[in-house]
Amino acid sequence: MTENDEKSGIKYKKQYEPIVLSKPLLDTLLKQKNPADLIALYTFYYYTAKWQDTKQAKATTGYTAKGLGWGEDRVRKNKKILIELELIEDITSRDPKTKQINGHYIYVKFIWSSEKITSSHPPGKPDCGSSQTVDNNQANSLSDNSLNALSDNNKDNYYSNNYTKTKGFLEKELPVNNSSRILPEYKDGFGKIAIKLIEYWSSLENTHNHITTYPYNKSCSKMIKDLVSLQKGTFNRGRQFDPDWVAKQEIPREWFNKPWTFPELKDGLDQAVKYSIEGYWAPGDKNENFRSLGPIIYNKWTRNSWLLAAIKNPPKSLKEVIKIISFPKTIDILIKNPIWPRDIVLDKYKLDSGLKELDNFSKKLIRDSYNKSHQYFGTLALLLKEYLAWIDENDWIEINQSIIGANNGVFRKFIEAQSKEISIQIKSKGWK
Repeated sequence: MTENDEKSGIKYKKQYEPIVLSKPLLDTLLKQKNPADLIALYTFYYYTAKWQDTKQAKATTGYTAKGLGWGEDRVRKNKKILIELELIEDITSRDPKTKQINGHYIYVKFIWSSEKITSSHPPGKPDCGSSQTVDNNQANSLSDNSLNALSDNNKDNYYSNNYTKTKGFLEKELPVNNSSRILPEYKDGFGKIAIKLIEYWSSLENTHNHITTYPYNKSCSKMIKDLVSLQKGTFNRGRQFDPDWVAKQEIPREWFNKPWTFPELKDGLDQAVKYSIEGYWAPGDKNENFRSLGPIIYNKWTRNSWLLAAIKNPPKSLKEVIKIISFPKTIDILIKNPIWPRDIVLDKYKLDSGLKELDNFSKKLIRDSYNKSHQYFGTLALLLKEYLAWIDENDWIEINQSIIGANNGVFRKFIEAQSKEISIQIKSKGWK
């Protein structure tokens, strides 16, 4: 026990204080894909910080891997998730004069402590590595004299301490008097984050300016509720999503129950704003319909979320789309063909890739003495017509979009059957 400890009334060393993981923090970690690893890594950083008497732990990847008995890739993978959840932060210390790097540290958030930490040198050595010098730190975010972002009185608020740490106006704190202007049921970090996201959207070009002053109108209230539900992982509750749209956009089902962080949602807005910009493809190619944030987050009439779609499939410029789609009219005709099962979801880009193969096959047909192969299969239109008719006649074929193309088993059987029917060996240069 040190003299300072005796004077402060503490009956034990700070290193002996309990490692406290609050329920909301554990709730957050348990919602992740691999919670055991995340809990282990966060606890290890917490333990290291406690031992070093700081909140900025000196814990390199190699040091951490050795301490946990993990591989370094496993450490990096889970560390990245903890950073995204804003439970830890990478800190680089530089000399103020030379600007040279003094060291790299892990800032561990939500460490419980009974008072400020002032010691800059750890007294001992943990089992997994050597002692390190660490920086001084101010009051702990979970100390008695500060707002506990994970306390029972302020649940689900762990994002709020860092939601302003982005560039531009987002670095500015919300005005103090605005804290009383959140909807009563969302007087926490999530409500504040929702308003900041709406304000960020309004600051972008080509978007509608949504008013976020109290009292909120119906549109703003709905956006706040939708954004809060995304952050809490309850977006799926009370909402229906078009299954065809979900399949076409390849949206992972777990995304509807995923707790989205502030940086993730902000990055999503950066992508979704492209729908409103001329020169970018927008659903129905009507960019003006995508200036308002509300229906982008969730549209109850179409039952989709173009915000999630933009995160999964960042919008492409029209030049990119035009360049990728080589046979737009043929694709439209192909999709309307009755061969397809009723509930199938077709990908235009994959169909276009298959049509390119068929077009190449028809162009490189080797002429026979009777010119029959060119007569029946000499153009993409002729080849596709015969191929689809043959598919329709054969019930054994499993119908899916992968059969559209020249490099699959179904097409090879088609060529074999047609060769027998017209008594000519159908050949295409480079095709085997």
